[in-house]
Amino acid sequence: SSNSWAIARRTGWLNRRIRWPLADLMGGAEAVRRGDLESRIPVRRTDEFGALIPTGRDFRGLPQDVANHLRLRFHHTRDYNVLQKLAYAGVLFVALPLIIATGLTMSPAFNAVAPWLLDLFGGRQTARTIHFAMMVVLVAFFVIHMVMIVAAGPLNEIRSIITGWYRTDAQSSGGGDNDHAA
Repeated sequence: SSNSWAIARRTGWLNRRIRWPLADLMGGAEAVRRGDLESRIPVRRTDEFGALIPTGRDFRGLPQDVANHLRLRFHHTRDYNVLQKLAYAGVLFVALPLIIATGLTMSPAFNAVAPWLLDLFGGRQTARTIHFAMMVVLVAFFVIHMVMIVAAGPLNEIRSIITGWYRTDAQSSGGGDNDHAA
């Protein structure tokens, strides 16, 4: 039937968009575990993970990006700048996993399932300290996010959050209509 065909297509799409990047990361982690520190993880610039991983070109633009942000000069483009990439990658790939892992480490019931977590974090008190520090990082991320929304132009920013449409600078889009779907 047509419904089962639509479900199969959507499942295939999810498989490519989620499973493949995770498989690449797992392959890279396995290479590091074997001691191969020269291996590279492919970053596909079109997927969600690839959009958050800063490149060498991004890091070359870091000083200028920091200076522009300190002067409150924001460039509205369709791509994330290096500071955004570092902030989002830090929250998604460092802070949130640490919050989950340290939260589970503090649970005596979960220690029965995974006692190695206590050893990994050096005990419950260390896990509690890391958990609290990551909570502070998450709150700071949220506060800075709210300040940046106000500083960068709240109407455009909130419209993009709600509708997915974002007005970019004229030079970033090559002229013409500057409204883009996010």
